[in-house]
Amino acid sequence: EYNLAHGHLTSQSELAASGMRVAQIDVYETSEKVAEQYRQARSQLAQASKDIEELWVLHGTSSSVVPNIMCGGFKVGGREGIPIRHGSQHGEGVYTSTQLSIALSHTSNESPAMVIMARALKGAHIRSSAASAAYDSWSPSNNWYIFKSGAQLLPVYVIHL
Repeated sequence: EYNLAHGHLTSQSELAASGMRVAQIDVYETSEKVAEQYRQARSQLAQASKDIEELWVLHGTSSSVVPNIMCGGFKVGGREGIPIRHGSQHGEGVYTSTQLSIALSHTSNESPAMVIMARALKGAHIRSSAASAAYDSWSPSNNWYIFKSGAQLLPVYVIHL
């Protein structure tokens, strides 16, 4: 498990270029509720003939929120009493990236920084700077993925940098 997460991060040349190093990787056992939500999201996407290929994404947040996400899953800010932490310029959703530096920019400059690595289901996806009801995820730029539902994400690792 450690090697999978570490390998994904070190394959990004920006980690070496930044001079940062991985101090620790925590593996969380997913709660049955969160795992079931992810399975249901996958099943619904498949039934609708949408993309169910998984990709790994990174989500930067403050350390105080990490346990809530890892144990209770991702939630969309602005819904269910969850505050919007870093804006919603590109619409309501869970903001992630495949680029470490983007995820790190949302960690509140904490030291050590903590980034969540999650499995993700794009579903119907569009390259757009705004959400659309017809799509399950969208990308305002190459390395960003915004997901309409937290159920499309399964938090697996916490990376301490």
